Amino acid sequence: MRDNQPASVTTDSKVVNGIDISPIKALHRREPLNPFFSPQRIHRLDPDLVARAAQIEEIFANARESGQILNLSDIYFAFCNDVVHKYCFGSDPNLLSNLHLASARRNNVVSVLRGGKLMFHFSWIRELLQWLPGGSARDSSSDEAPSIFTYLRDSTELLAAEKSPQRLEDEAVLMTMAGTYSPMLSLVVAHYHLLTRPGVMEKLRTELGAHGHIPTSAELERLPYLSAITQEAHRLTFGLTGRNARVCPDEPIVYRDKSKAGQTYVFPPGTSLSVSTLVIHIDETLFPNPWAFDPGRWLPATKLPTPTDTSVIREQKEEDAASLLISRRRRSMLSFNRGPRVCIGRHLANAEIAVLLAVMARRDLELFETDEYDVTYKHDYHVMCPNLGSKGVRVKVKGR
Repeated sequence: MRDNQPASVTTDSKVVNGIDISPIKALHRREPLNPFFSPQRIHRLDPDLVARAAQIEEIFANARESGQILNLSDIYFAFCNDVVHKYCFGSDPNLLSNLHLASARRNNVVSVLRGGKLMFHFSWIRELLQWLPGGSARDSSSDEAPSIFTYLRDSTELLAAEKSPQRLEDEAVLMTMAGTYSPMLSLVVAHYHLLTRPGVMEKLRTELGAHGHIPTSAELERLPYLSAITQEAHRLTFGLTGRNARVCPDEPIVYRDKSKAGQTYVFPPGTSLSVSTLVIHIDETLFPNPWAFDPGRWLPATKLPTPTDTSVIREQKEEDAASLLISRRRRSMLSFNRGPRVCIGRHLANAEIAVLLAVMARRDLELFETDEYDVTYKHDYHVMCPNLGSKGVRVKVKGR
């Protein structure tokens, strides 16, 4: 059986640096959460996503009148945090109405991420902090809104150890941070490149305009160019940039090198294997000019051979090769991880991004004291971090 972490980074039933433990326990812990994050359940959140998108449009409209400089990093952090917080806990922090608080909390998350490497090597610090006085889990109340965590807390199917205050706190911190910061990064990267590449923005507007009003996130996600922008934003934000180790404790792993006929490598049981998302996502054999934001790399060729074309066979072969390359690219995307540890919130993240890409296309914005260093990978704090001096992606609202 294959384990998802080397023994050196796991301890009994605790979460270390936001990384859970054995695959069996991880799967058991995911089972009660899976129904909440299915595509069908996520698309029920469309009214909430649309309402919060309208809040952002109002922020843009007010800034156009006042000339206020807006920080898109704070706005998208607030949006994602409001959505995931209400879904998980049933309460609405409404950070979109207080962008100063959103900015403070975003910077707090950045500070926590920067401390992740220290905590990885000195995990006893976290255990020491748990001895400090803190909050306690609330008892059920007749007037509280139902949510993911009220379900977990009140479940009769989960073991008591899985509902302890510390266990629920670990899960809450992980889901809130991952459900806020990761989609925020993809949104910021996407919007920055839409503003610096007018041709990409024009294609998005054309696609949206051709379909008229699109009421649901599911329909938006099916638009080819919008989906390609989402994929490219995920590629350049990398998901988890730190290596995620996998261990097969009781059988060897055999790797066959397809580039060398008959060449195989055998890794004995217990070998810790890992791959870097960063390395895969900027592999030039898969993604030529890998640091460029190019949604076209996710789309099939638009020029199809005609029946009278003398080069139809050659072009058909090229088309087949292009489709194969796109398929390889999709299989190589690790932004949400893969397999049994795939990100449980991926459908929510894509729905959020689809709704806000439509909002981005409706506004004419101009970057303010912002450049590529504010959105480009610079530091590995287990997620992509840009230049440490970055203030975020800031804009002026020019019109609609």
